[in-house]
Amino acid sequence: MGILSRLFGLSGGNDDSDKIKLELLSTYVAGTSYRQKEVKKVYKEICEYEKYDGLSTADIKSMYIEGERVYEIPAETPILGNCELIPEPDNEYDKNAIKVVVDGMHVGYIPKDKCSEVKKILDNIQSIDMEAHGGKYKEVYYDYDDFKEKVLTDKKDLGINLSIFYYPEGENN
Repeated sequence: MGILSRLFGLSGGNDDSDKIKLELLSTYVAGTSYRQKEVKKVYKEICEYEKYDGLSTADIKSMYIEGERVYEIPAETPILGNCELIPEPDNEYDKNAIKVVVDGMHVGYIPKDKCSEVKKILDNIQSIDMEAHGGKYKEVYYDYDDFKEKVLTDKKDLGINLSIFYYPEGENN
């Protein structure tokens, strides 16, 4: 049975006994701004995307209004790697810290306010989906001095969002 089947309680037959309901915990990965080298490597090696949704600067200028941004890595770009959540009880800053490792690269931490919740479900995690966000973007800007529309390019830190699917307590299969 696939992840979507489990998530939505779908099964091949009419018998409800094989339905498994998963819970979802969503969070961002904290501390990615300190680990941009690793995050960029993850993006480069295991993300599949078309830069700026395949749009040229001229396309962006004609299709978007002032202030709208088009990111080099489109929102919700899946990261196709393995994610591990590793408790760090010896962490000098927070004994409850949980390290996030993607394909062997340390990319950040579970946010401090989510650590206790994540620790409770660590043994029941079924899968972790990852999505990219942030990075370089182009933004439409109207230059009133030159009376023309321009597209400015700027940078923002790359980040990672997690969707953690887990079995509720007592339903681990």
